Formats: sequence, C-alpha cells, structure tokens
Amino acid sequence: MSAGGSAEEQARRHRERARRAERQAEAWEKGAEGERRVAEKLRDLPPEFVVFHDLRLPAPSKANVDHVVVGPNGIVAIDTKNYSHPVSRGTGKGSDTLWTGRYPMRKELAACSWEAAAVSDLVGYAVEPMMCLIAPSVPSQAFDFDEIRICTPTSLVEEVRARAIEPVDVAAAVAAIEQAFGAVSETRHPAPPSKPKRVVPAASSRTNAPSWRPVARALLSALDSQLFRVAAAGLGLLVLISSLPAATSWLSSTMSDAALDAAESARERAQARTTDAQESAASTVAATLVADSTSPPTTFPEIGAPPAVDVVLTCPSPGSKWQLSWVWPGDLPEGAVGYMVRTRRGEGPIYTHSWAGWFSPDDPPRPIDTSAGTSFTIITDYIDGRSQVVGRTEELFVAPVAEC
Repeated sequence: MSAGGSAEEQARRHRERARRAERQAEAWEKGAEGERRVAEKLRDLPPEFVVFHDLRLPAPSKANVDHVVVGPNGIVAIDTKNYSHPVSRGTGKGSDTLWTGRYPMRKELAACSWEAAAVSDLVGYAVEPMMCLIAPSVPSQAFDFDEIRICTPTSLVEEVRARAIEPVDVAAAVAAIEQAFGAVSETRHPAPPSKPKRVVPAASSRTNAPSWRPVARALLSALDSQLFRVAAAGLGLLVLISSLPAATSWLSSTMSDAALDAAESARERAQARTTDAQESAASTVAATLVADSTSPPTTFPEIGAPPAVDVVLTCPSPGSKWQLSWVWPGDLPEGAVGYMVRTRRGEGPIYTHSWAGWFSPDDPPRPIDTSAGTSFTIITDYIDGRSQVVGRTEELFVAPVAEC
C-alpha cells in the first residue's frame, strides 16, 4: 500500500458513515414534518373527538404510534408516511403491495396493522389501523389496502369521522389510553367518566333485593322537590323522613361515599321495621326516582351467573410481561347468546376485551399482557341477542409475583 493509504481508507469510511447519518437525519426530519402536518389537520375534528400524538408502546417494543383518535364512532391509530416518491399500486408480480418509487411498502403496512392491534390489547377497545400518505401522487385520496384504510391529509378528517368501528364512551376510552400510556391528549377532553358503579353478581342472594345506595342518591337530589313530598306522603315514607330531620339535613349537604353508606345502613334498619307492603311501595318509588344509568344491569334469575372465565398464563420471553389468555367458560344457557369478558383495576374504568362478544370457543378475546404481582377483577357476563348483560360474575385475579 502506498504512503498514506490506510489513512485515506479510514477517511473514506468516515465520510460514508457521515453521509448515511445525514440521510437518516433527513428521513427523520421528513417524518417529523409529516406528523406535524397530519396533527394540524386533526385539529379540524369536532370537539367530541380526542387526539393523542406520538404514543410510545411499552418495552421491549421501541415502536411509537404517530396518532390515536378517539371518537364516538370508535378509535383509529394513524401511521403517517411522508414520501418523496409517488405511491402506486403494483402490477404483475408486485400487485400484492403498494410501492413508493421502487420500494415495496410491505413492512410499513404490516407495522401499521400491528401497532393498531398493540394499542387495542393495551386499552381493551377495538382499534382500526389507518395510514395517512404524503407523497407527490397517490392512487386515490382514500382507499383500502390489506384491510388498512389509506388516505391523504386532504381526506383525513372526513375519513376519521366516517369510520364505523365500534362505538365507545369517549371519556372512558380516553381514560384507558391515558392509563395505559401515561399520556395526555392535546385536545379538549369530554366530561370525565363517572365513578364505576358497584355491580352485584347475578348469583348473589341480593339479586332481587332493592339497592338502597341509588335510592339514597336519588332521595338526596329530590329532598326539596314537590315530587318527593307527594310520593313520600302517598307511600308512608314521609313519616320516616320527618322523624330524621337532622339526618336529612346532613345528607343534603354531604355527597361523600361515607354519607351514602350511612344512609344505606340507616335505611336498611328502617326497612326491617316496615311491612311487606311498604317495602313494595318503596321499591316502586326507587324505580321512579332512579330510572337512569345508575341502576344495576338487568339480570335474568332463570339464567343466573355465568361460570368465571379461566385464564392461562404464559411467558413469551424472559423479562417480558406475563401473557394472559382466556378459556371458554362453558355451554351457554337458554336466553344467553355469548359471553363478554372485561377487567377492572381497583375502582378504575372497566376494559372490554371481547369487543362485540365471545360466541364460541374457537374465537377467544385477544390475550393481554400483565406485570408480575398485578391484581385486577375479571368480569364474566352473559349477554343476550341485544348485547345486554343478563348475568355477571366477578373474580379477583393476581398475577404471579415472580418476573416472567
């Protein structure tokens, strides 16, 4: 080798690495610009839609989801791609994919679907994949490819609003995403979800007994109304209320759980001293005053409570989270067409894992991941043909304390 040859070779290698780094930096900058452009478009959505940006999936994955939109019509995960070359459908042997220039987009399409599925597993709701393309030209402003809805920034808002995925409670879905990712949306939140209601299992001995917590809540809101005084006078409840003026005044000024517990306890003691006729009349008043979503789910005594769903724990790889899979609970009784599987951590929101329902052993809900020592309640529901809950069982689950 001639004098200085080794030094020149090292210089050439360093320049090549620098050029590659520069090209990578330009690609990241181009991607960031595309995401900012799409984020700007998403601000045109109506206020009932909530948008999250740049959600990082939990380790060991290093992927992030560019945008997640929650609306009354469902949830979409949007992957933004900003290309310098035209995007086209392939022909001949390449007709099974999209191309940007001469580069096949198979990996990008697969990643888009996988990211939506990963978000769905984490939050317990159906999530639809969508890809927003920024390119010199595209086959169409909006089209489907490999079960992915593909659009451009021009058609993005219209496509998000038009998707019919799975209707969701926006506030509850937003809370689930914030809990799963530790993220905060960049758009105005809807009203926060109400505190989860206590549900009495269908097999409980109290299934047919009136629940006095909603009665007390309703009485508090109606104490000063003419409706309450008339109803109470007609049913003999006025005597009970008038004998406890200090208690009613205190209840009217306090809405804490402790006050409601005290009201429930006092009312149950009073109930023991009433006649069967008074109990029946009180139940009628309660049904009139609390005819809203605070009532417990309808239960069919002839169906009873479903068997608790069994789970199977596996360890996909050392150091990862435990994976929890579901086992079909058993044959369905007459009046029920399927199961619904949900989970709830403490007093947090309830996550649904069987989207529209679980109707056969061959189509179980997707597995979920859980950390060592995590505990939560598994809720197994019977559902009827209208997807109404007609029986419920709740069971505590605790993951192994040992790491996977």
